Amino acid sequence: WTATDNHGNITTAYQMITVVDTIAPTIISPQDITAEAVDPTMNYIELGELVASDSVGIESITNDKPIVFPFGSTTVTWTVTDTSGNISQATQVVTLIDTTSPEIFVPSDIVVEATGLTTTMVELGEATGYDIMGIASVTEHPPRLFILGETTVTWTATDTSGNSASATQTVTIVDTIAPNITAPESIMMEATSADSNIVVLGNPVSDDLVDTPSISNNAPDVFPLGETTVTWTAVD
Repeated sequence: WTATDNHGNITTAYQMITVVDTIAPTIISPQDITAEAVDPTMNYIELGELVASDSVGIESITNDKPIVFPFGSTTVTWTVTDTSGNISQATQVVTLIDTTSPEIFVPSDIVVEATGLTTTMVELGEATGYDIMGIASVTEHPPRLFILGETTVTWTATDTSGNSASATQTVTIVDTIAPNITAPESIMMEATSADSNIVVLGNPVSDDLVDTPSISNNAPDVFPLGETTVTWTAVD
């Protein structure tokens, strides 16, 4: 500033004007991310781009993201610094989830000879499960004893995130063993006719592991003089 009086004397004074920037940059962080985990600790994620503006200028944009992300939630902090050293920060949450069902491998189907109609015991074998996040349990609910015929056993594998998968194993109880039968004793009797003798044959003895056999024979209604062979048959 300059002041001059009526005689031409001059005095000068100075005013210092300093323009400063104390306003932090404006930033908009990328949206939070939810992604399917492919590994408990080694997940690669693209965070997206942060948007920043400042009246003076942006010096740097940084974040503290890890190289790989673990299962669960990780908070990433973005930091923007302008050319005046003002700083703004924003956070972005990256969440790795597990919604994928585990794999399950069940034992082979089983065919077992019956030891009774409803009392056959069976060793099922072991099922296994696999999941990238780990298996919490593998369960099944078979009957204590198996009945004759087919029974379906359902196995279920559950991972540590609560996802589950099921597969079935078929247990078939068969009866391939013929029943036992003992024919009545051989009979010798006096003929009352040449070809029309009535004979009471008696009763055979028969048993089976699974059920009561049906019994039949091929005896004629009347017997001739001489020997006749009667065949008894038991079918279970």
